[in-house]
Amino acid sequence: MKNIKRVAVALMLCILLAPNLMVAHAAYNPYPNTQTINDVTTIPCTYFAWTAAYNDMGVELPAFGDAKNWYYAAKNAGYHVGPDVRENSIAVWDGASYGHVAYVTSYYEDVDNNEKYMVISHGGISYEGKPYGGNGVKTGDIRRAEVGSKTGRGDTLLGYIYLNEPRSELLANADKVRPLYASCNHNLTDWSVIVDGVCNEEGYKQRYCTKCHGYERELIEGTNHKFKKYTEFAYDGEEVILNICEVCETIVVGSVEEHEHQFTEWERKRYPTIDQDGYLVRHCTYPDCNVDEVQTEEALGIYPTLYLIPIECFVCALFMGANIFFEMKSKRNNN
Repeated sequence: MKNIKRVAVALMLCILLAPNLMVAHAAYNPYPNTQTINDVTTIPCTYFAWTAAYNDMGVELPAFGDAKNWYYAAKNAGYHVGPDVRENSIAVWDGASYGHVAYVTSYYEDVDNNEKYMVISHGGISYEGKPYGGNGVKTGDIRRAEVGSKTGRGDTLLGYIYLNEPRSELLANADKVRPLYASCNHNLTDWSVIVDGVCNEEGYKQRYCTKCHGYERELIEGTNHKFKKYTEFAYDGEEVILNICEVCETIVVGSVEEHEHQFTEWERKRYPTIDQDGYLVRHCTYPDCNVDEVQTEEALGIYPTLYLIPIECFVCALFMGANIFFEMKSKRNNN
C-alpha cells in the first residue's frame, strides 16, 4: 500500500516538475555526425571542425558545404581568411573528392629548416580500413602549415579561417558578404550570429542560400551597458561612485542618469488559487536600475468551471482523492 502511494506521489511530482526539466536548445550543427566512405564509418571532418569552433570559440558557422568549399565560402560570408597559421583557426584543404578541414590547436616553427608546423584535431580519419581511434577522430596530429603543402592523400592546403577576429574586423568584413541573387528561388539556412550586439553597438547575423550561394544579413540591436557600482575614495577623502560595465569596461563616474524604465516581459511567479493571490514580476533592464514591478492576480474563490482550475489545485485534488481512496480501501481490507 505504501509503495502504491509513493508511486502516486512520484507521478504527481513529475507532472509538477516537467516544465522545469526542459533543456535549453543547443547550437545546431548543420553537418551529419557520421559518414561512411569505403565501408569505414567515422565522425566527419566537417562535423568535428564545426563543433570545435563552437565549443572553443563560441562561433556558430553556417553550412559551407563540402570541406574543400569552406575557405572561399567563409570568405564570401565575411569571415577573415588568410595564409598564415593561427591558433584556434580552421585549416582547409582542397582535394579531388571532398577536401578536408581541421581545427588548429597550436603551431610551431622549425627554425633550422624554415618551416612551420601546426598541431590539429580532426575527424574523418581511417587507418588500415578502420576508423582511427574507433570514431575517426585524431587529436595532436602534426601537419605542414605552409599554404600549398600536401597531405598524404594529395589534398592541398588552401589557407585558414580565423575565428578569433577583433570585433572591428568582423564588422568591416560584413560589407564584403556576397548578397542574394534577386532572381533566385532561395533555399535559406537558419540564421547564424556573426557579431553579437553589445553595449550600444550593433552586431549582425546572416543566413546562406544553398542555391545562389549568397547571404542575407540582418542587424542585431546593441544592448545597454551592464554596470556594476563601486565606491572609491579620492585623495581628499571624498567618496566617488564608479559604474563599470562588466562587458566593455566603460566607466561612468557618479550616479547613472535618470531614465525611463525598460521592463522585461511579465514572468509568472505564482498562480492564483482558491484562497491565495497569484502574481507576476518584471524587471527594469536599464543599467544599475533595480526596480521591479509586481502585478497581482486575485484569488479565484469558487471555480465556475473546471477549465479555470490552476494546475497546482488540480494536483492537490489528485493527491487528496488518491489519499481518500487508499484510506477507504485500507479500511475495507481491515474489516
